Amino acid sequence: MTLHRFAFPTTIHFGAGARKLVAEHLGAQGLERPLIVTDRGIAPLPLLTKFVAELHRLDVGVYSEIWGNPVKSQVDNGVAAFRKHRADSIIGLGGGAALDVAKAIALMATHMGEVLEYAWDHPHVRPIEHDLPHFIALPTTAGTGSRTIRCATASLWKVYASPRRRCGRRCASRTTSMPARTCSWRR
Repeated sequence: MTLHRFAFPTTIHFGAGARKLVAEHLGAQGLERPLIVTDRGIAPLPLLTKFVAELHRLDVGVYSEIWGNPVKSQVDNGVAAFRKHRADSIIGLGGGAALDVAKAIALMATHMGEVLEYAWDHPHVRPIEHDLPHFIALPTTAGTGSRTIRCATASLWKVYASPRRRCGRRCASRTTSMPARTCSWRR
C-alpha cells in the first residue's frame, strides 16, 4: 500500500505503517514525553504494546480509563495523568471517544476552568488563549471524523477546542489487523 499525505487543514499521513512515523515526528519537534490516551478496550490489546515498543526512545505514559461516550471525569483524570507524567505531547489512540477525550485533555492541560466553559454555546464561553500540547491522532476505527477534525464532542458536554499544533496519522494496518467487530468499516 502507498503512503499518502494531505492537509485539510491538519497534516494527515495515511497508509499502512503510518504509525511508525510518530517517534520520528515527535523527535523532530523536540518532544520526549508523550501521553497515549486510549480506551479500556484498546489497552489490553497487542496493538498498544507494539505501538509503545515503537516509541522506545521516548518516555511514554498511558492513560486508558475511557469507556463508552466521553464524560467530564475522563477528561479530568486524563489531565491529572498528563501532569503526573509531565507529558509534553498527547497521542490519541482509538475510536472517536478516545480521540475526543484526548483533544479535551490537550485543551484542559493548558487552560483553567471547566471543560464545558470552552463549548461554543456556553453562556460565558472562555477563549482558547494558550498553545495546546502537540497532538497526534491515531484512529483505530473509521466513521467518526474525530481523527481529522479539531473539535471534540461528548454525550454530556460539547467541547469545540482547536489544537493549534496537530498531526494525524491514519494507519490502515490498525483497522485491517483488528477483529471485524472492533472495526466499523469491516462489519
